[in-house]
Amino acid sequence: MVINEKKAPDITSALDAVKDGDLVLLGGFGDAGVPIALIEGLAQKRLRDLTIVNNGG
Repeated sequence: MVINEKKAPDITSALDAVKDGDLVLLGGFGDAGVPIALIEGLAQKRLRDLTIVNNGG
């Protein structure tokens, strides 16, 4: 799936858009910016073959 928006309007929309085999880019820096709710939501969906890219901050 291709999302033409830079940001999802909310966590539910973001999680609903992610499917098996997708590439997921995560932002954030240090403890203050880690998208914990998104990471936990992805884990609960039990998706397969995701590629997750983080900025390493």
